[in-house]
Amino acid sequence: LSNDLSPHVLASYGLVAALDWFFNQIKPHISVNFETTLKEERFSSSLELSIYRIIKELINNTIKHARADSISINLHIYLHSIRLSYSDNGVGFPDNWQDNFDSMGMGMSNIMSRCRSINAVSKFYNHSPRGMSFEMEVQLDMN
Repeated sequence: LSNDLSPHVLASYGLVAALDWFFNQIKPHISVNFETTLKEERFSSSLELSIYRIIKELINNTIKHARADSISINLHIYLHSIRLSYSDNGVGFPDNWQDNFDSMGMGMSNIMSRCRSINAVSKFYNHSPRGMSFEMEVQLDMN
């Protein structure tokens, strides 16, 4: 699942098409409920790639660690920003985890680094033993 971090679909057709393509690839592994208000809007290639990789890393972490069977993803434009809400129905984070990304491995570190690279505000929420959620908001450059 970690292969193809930058599919041609993303460059050619945009974020929503690339996400739909990826979700079709993982159907045998997990159920994904994806809702979006984005249609064919295009954003900077770096923004699209960062959001794609953040979502992909979240899913990879869920599949690898959470023992979840369902993921919910909402991706919406709200005023002058893109908002991402992600949740799974897995086991959540360990009880001793308190936003301690250093102890959580490369996946979490990569997510946080990508959020910083696009100046996104983000937060993880632990709902152990009933899963986790993640929220991110990135302002759109309206120039």
